[in-house]
Amino acid sequence: MRLADDSGLSLTELIVVTALMGLVLGTVYMAQAFAYRAREVSAAQAQFAEDIAFPIRVMDESFSQSITPPFGTVNQPNRVVLRMPVDYLPGQVIEHEYEVSGTRILQRIFRITGVTRTLVRQTNLTETNANLAAGVPLLTYYRGSTVATDVITANSVVIDVVSDYRGQRLRDRRRIAFRNR
Repeated sequence: MRLADDSGLSLTELIVVTALMGLVLGTVYMAQAFAYRAREVSAAQAQFAEDIAFPIRVMDESFSQSITPPFGTVNQPNRVVLRMPVDYLPGQVIEHEYEVSGTRILQRIFRITGVTRTLVRQTNLTETNANLAAGVPLLTYYRGSTVATDVITANSVVIDVVSDYRGQRLRDRRRIAFRNR
């Protein structure tokens, strides 16, 4: 059996098919562009969590557990030493030292027994720190609502972490009250 007309598609049918293909391709392109933007936002948030939130959380735990005043000065806003006694080992103290060094925030943990000070662990909390480049101090000590002139009299600290991510400067800060002060 033969069809009556085997000349092909009409112009109207071609226009409809082309329009439908355009809609399908446009939808695919928009979905792909959305996924790419979502991935970029997700990467920026992951970088923020890794390079800013993580160091602040680690330092928050140390400051809030420390029962002695921090060792440091207001003139050294990028270095602090915190000491915590070890409850289950009388005579031993754990010392946490935090220091901005170039683009890193270093954490050094020491065990002190008598006069012996032993390095237990050194960790880079971040590799993209920009506190020094931005001129922002990592630590600002407060007595109440005013900036403290001496670390010993301070009863809280503001940890301010700045990081660079693809030319964008990310920053977060947290105020931590010292324990028993």
